[in-house]
Amino acid sequence: MNKTGLAWAKEYGVLILDPDGFGERTKGVPLTTDLMTELEFKKGVGRSTCKFLDMDLFRSKYEANDRESQS
Repeated sequence: MNKTGLAWAKEYGVLILDPDGFGERTKGVPLTTDLMTELEFKKGVGRSTCKFLDMDLFRSKYEANDRESQS
């Protein structure tokens, strides 16, 4: 399922402060306002400056997604 980076961030309990890992600062990757996969979001957020509004939510979603991709 594709969503904008901002929609993924809301779902993950993250506020993107500086989108270094997204198209606003990096060529060849989607902007935070573009549709992207969850994997693209995770890569982008990992390279960006973020505030974690709900770290437990972020960890649970991130780890659940990793377990699904390994199965």
